[in-house]
Amino acid sequence: MLYLYGLLALDCLKDRYNPVDSVAHPVRYDGCRWCYHAHLLSAAQHPARGLGVEASLNLASRGRYAHYSYHFDGFSYRRMMHTDEINVCEDVLNGCKINDMDAAASAIAGGYMVREADGGCKVCVPAFTKEQKTHFDRWSQECFAACMSDYITAVKQYVSGYKKLFPAHLQEDVTRACSSMFVTLFATVICPAAQKKGLLAPPAAGSICDVLLEHA
Repeated sequence: MLYLYGLLALDCLKDRYNPVDSVAHPVRYDGCRWCYHAHLLSAAQHPARGLGVEASLNLASRGRYAHYSYHFDGFSYRRMMHTDEINVCEDVLNGCKINDMDAAASAIAGGYMVREADGGCKVCVPAFTKEQKTHFDRWSQECFAACMSDYITAVKQYVSGYKKLFPAHLQEDVTRACSSMFVTLFATVICPAAQKKGLLAPPAAGSICDVLLEHA
């Protein structure tokens, strides 16, 4: 939960404190904005694992929750939840009767819910109501305000050195990627450093870092 709380706090703070502006993807031949990402591998070389974020926003359904899944070192990968799985989890969270048994079975098979001894179901994914998330965001702003200056300086220094690793013709793409460093550095630098110092326990084998957030 500490890993999740850290990511959620920085995601909240980035709109106010991120020193690297976002850069829009260029419009391509098909009229859409996109770009390629690639890793160069050899038999003895593997890319450092960064922070991957997937989201199932579930905006087109009757549901009020979105599913966010974070993938980085120490955590196992798990696919995003489907719309019907999110909705059945919402039913359980709200104490409503489950009507979509196929969705419930799928959510249980995916590890998002478990069936309890009394025949009921329990949601395994941490969940925030909109009110709870509002309180969490306010708490994050208050608790981290005093150290944001040092964190911003560290992000700027890291980004400056990172950009020097790439040729000039890739600078726009690198700058675009660096806009996410404000949150990514928590997963790729701060957490490993805290683990080495014994300040943060590594996640147990098979751990998942995901959350359900109420958006409406």
